[in-house]
Amino acid sequence: VVSTQSTGLAQESAYTAEELEAYDEYLDAIRVAGTVRADSFEEGREEGEQIGIAKGEQIGIAKGERKRELEIAKAMMREGSSLELIQKITNLDLKTLQEVKEEANK
Repeated sequence: VVSTQSTGLAQESAYTAEELEAYDEYLDAIRVAGTVRADSFEEGREEGEQIGIAKGEQIGIAKGERKRELEIAKAMMREGSSLELIQKITNLDLKTLQEVKEEANK
């Protein structure tokens, strides 16, 4: 270790003050670039997480709404409502209502 440090000091002393200052500035720039890159990565990861959470919530809400529409349709079918009225109330298409009706008759 002492030998390595001695060699490093000997090499440093071979540089002029201006060269050492330029080298220090270069090292500082590398450190700053690394910090900026790490910060950017973290910000991007956090933003991605937030987008994922928001999309997940939207999907969950849509699935819940769809499930509720199907429950209402089934209840209306049990009460003898027409498919046209059920469609008007639930906004489900006739094909879906036919499938629900067939499933209920099994």
